[in-house]
Amino acid sequence: ADLDGERMAIRSIVYEFVAVYFNNDNKENLQRVQKAKLDTWNRIQKHWDFFKSTPRKTEAGKKAFTGLEEAFNLWKNVHIKLDDYIAKTIENSGNKTEQDKYVNEYIKEIATLVKVSDNFSKLLVEQRERTFNFSKKMIDESAQSANNSIYTIIVVILIIAIAGLIFVFITISLITNSLNKIKEGTLSFFDFLNHKTSSSSLIDISSKDEFGEIAAVVNLNIKNTSNS
Repeated sequence: ADLDGERMAIRSIVYEFVAVYFNNDNKENLQRVQKAKLDTWNRIQKHWDFFKSTPRKTEAGKKAFTGLEEAFNLWKNVHIKLDDYIAKTIENSGNKTEQDKYVNEYIKEIATLVKVSDNFSKLLVEQRERTFNFSKKMIDESAQSANNSIYTIIVVILIIAIAGLIFVFITISLITNSLNKIKEGTLSFFDFLNHKTSSSSLIDISSKDEFGEIAAVVNLNIKNTSNS
């Protein structure tokens, strides 16, 4: 926005020089306009240098900027000519004939300036729109990538949760099954001790955990009692 704003500002100064010359041919006033134009162009150059330093990622963007840079240089060259006519007009203060000659050349060059300036503005707008669309596309792709990552995380969490539930269910089933076997084996052993049955079945647990150790102790007692 600054670059295009300064473009319009310097164009108004270009016309101001002509108005000052014909309405008040005063050297100090002409020098004031000259200084204002040079200062404005210095700001334009700074804005352009900053704009130029922005990296272009795509080949299309680089190609488009090349065309924009060519338009900028044409625009700059026209202003260099205008600055030269302004300087010569001021140098020839007191020589109306020479001044009129340079001012007339200056006015002719304004027509070229308008055409070149408008073309630069058109390309500048296109470049900004292209940059905006590219940035928007990158943001959209980043957002989509983030959404995909979220979906992936959710799926992984669900899988882990389901796997955890299955593991808990299997563990509980194993524990319950072992407890039931120990319970049934112990009750069978007590029935044998109380002469309710003639024999007692061994507990069928071969695991190496606590339930296996308990079953081994009970089975040992069943064998010892049965043999006595």
